[in-house]
Amino acid sequence: MEKIAMPDKKELHYRVGGHLFLVREDGTTHYARLMPSMQPFEVEGVEDKPVFTLSITRPQSLPIPSEGLIGSFDCGGCLHDVYDLQGEGYCIVFHHTNGDCCGCLLTDHTGEQATVCLHDDHIPHQQFALGNATMIAYAYATAKKQTVLMHASVVSLEGKGYLMTAPSGTGKSTHTALWRKCFGSCELVNDDNPVVRIEQGKAIVYGSPWSGKTPCYRNVCYPVGAYVRLFQEKENNIHPYRPLEAYAMLLPAMSCMVWDKRMQTGVSGTVAEMVRLNTVYRLGCRPDEAAARICRATIQ
Repeated sequence: MEKIAMPDKKELHYRVGGHLFLVREDGTTHYARLMPSMQPFEVEGVEDKPVFTLSITRPQSLPIPSEGLIGSFDCGGCLHDVYDLQGEGYCIVFHHTNGDCCGCLLTDHTGEQATVCLHDDHIPHQQFALGNATMIAYAYATAKKQTVLMHASVVSLEGKGYLMTAPSGTGKSTHTALWRKCFGSCELVNDDNPVVRIEQGKAIVYGSPWSGKTPCYRNVCYPVGAYVRLFQEKENNIHPYRPLEAYAMLLPAMSCMVWDKRMQTGVSGTVAEMVRLNTVYRLGCRPDEAAARICRATIQ
């Protein structure tokens, strides 16, 4: 990976999902100011080794390769291009919703070193590139540490976390909002990208700095109570999946660069443990309180 000189460095430490990582600024970016969602996760006085370091730079031109394009993937309605750096890592080019290129992420093949290159001084573009770069770098670096980022809306109730997953637009946020309405002590943990980590034989769900359109950036964690895969149906009904079905339902909800064998192996193994440790349910539901109540009554 190309090494880029970075004057006036400033280092910030964050701990997400129990994993420490380092952001190294270029002296002009002001990462903490641009990324307020990271503030609850900032730590000081740390001594353990970070799982990855994300360096920020502003080159005169983005170091986008002329060849090695693997393909593009959709991330919240935006297409990002992925280049293979001849087995040494990846270059991921970020495109904003309007199609503008706003930066790129360079990673080494281990995930331990990453560099985000910013394209211009437009603040929304900087925030978009930094947010995507941090999230992707985190998912890549922790994939071999029994840790995944999961596309889900999560609530806590009576000391456990319940994860609702489905494709965007199905009604995850609506369903967790109904839980909060029906059950007074229920709270939202994260509305889009919580962290799930296997620790000491248990699955733990953590809040994260990435929560989609809902500003919910809570530095909290809970033992997983259950996973629920939602479907829009005319009648409310729920039943547990068998293990193989559960695995097939959960795997697509994980953030994973499927073209990378190292990451795919790590994520697949973690999902297998998630299925072994907790039940995955299928919920056919209407957007009503009865759906929340039948779900809660079944999975508690």
